[in-house]
Amino acid sequence: RMQPFGAFVAVSPPSDPGAEVQGLLHKTQIRRDFAGSVEETFDIGQVVRVRVLAAGGGRLALSMRPPSDADGAAASEEPPAEEPPVDLSGFEEVAGRPDAWLEGRVAEIASIGAFVQLRAPGGDGPEAKGLLHIRQIRRDYVADVAEELEVGQAVRVRVLDVDVAGGKLLLSMLEEPDGASAGADGAAEASKLNNQPTDYEPFIDLIGKPKWLSGVVSAVQMYGAFVDVNSPDGGEQVRGLLHKNEMVNKLIADASKELQAGQEVRVRVIAVDPKERRLSLSQRSSLSAYLGIPPERWVKGKVTRLMNYGAFVEVYPPEGIDATPQVGLLKTRNIQCPDGEPFVVARHDVGEIYEVGQEVELRILGVDV
Repeated sequence: RMQPFGAFVAVSPPSDPGAEVQGLLHKTQIRRDFAGSVEETFDIGQVVRVRVLAAGGGRLALSMRPPSDADGAAASEEPPAEEPPVDLSGFEEVAGRPDAWLEGRVAEIASIGAFVQLRAPGGDGPEAKGLLHIRQIRRDYVADVAEELEVGQAVRVRVLDVDVAGGKLLLSMLEEPDGASAGADGAAEASKLNNQPTDYEPFIDLIGKPKWLSGVVSAVQMYGAFVDVNSPDGGEQVRGLLHKNEMVNKLIADASKELQAGQEVRVRVIAVDPKERRLSLSQRSSLSAYLGIPPERWVKGKVTRLMNYGAFVEVYPPEGIDATPQVGLLKTRNIQCPDGEPFVVARHDVGEIYEVGQEVELRILGVDV
């Protein structure tokens, strides 16, 4: 069985090969800097190679890491103890300031966001760890933090709030709400966004559907373009964000080099949040266009990101299907090594088989629109 903190593995003692004892393979003992999901990494019944870290008290702690890989304390069924508190008072002077950006690096990925290590202004003292909530990564909807960030990645953040007594530090990668750090154009755009109509209800029925809307680009920032689209019920125009990752050319660094104000675009709705007054748009076709592709048909794609639990691949639509490329996950359990052997996490590494930018052929096993 599997839990968020690790996997329970049935092992046979060397002295009695016919018997089975259950031990805990804690997620910290899967691989150094492991930040993936345990359920995405293993399957029930999968064969793994482990070694014993500790035994006693009715508990058996296991590891997939080699002995030279700096064993820590034996794993337990409880998550690791929290680190000693760090004095956060040095962050108080920049808390809430939209123009006070700090450099940090991603230390851990979680379902609610990412934990970032950084130092207070001045660079003195030990590193503190702050929470970058999933809603503070970018303006539009983020489905999976692991698709946006990775452990060790350098990020630029600002401090939203700091609780010195409670040891809590809240961070953001957003230049909003007042746009001060984005310059005059950013501030003006933020002002427009705060005053736009709030009738988002007509757009809710269009979420994820292959219904295209005509829009006009009103402003462009590095991270995306703001597009004015007509309401489906004939009401006033509503402004939405077309993030650079949702543009036809997905792998771009600066949206302002792709679009310009006044340009007409065709978009569809991928997310609506009436409470937060957010409308997320995309130029990419709906996944429904891929539903009719049989699993035995091979398609081409390009590797865009490598993770512990697999590889993200931008899949190209086969000939005869009118669709834009879509990114899918190639899990480790569906990877075949060059020598024909099945991929085994204990013996193989995704980076040894694939590299970013590599062209691959694969089959589509399922589509969840």
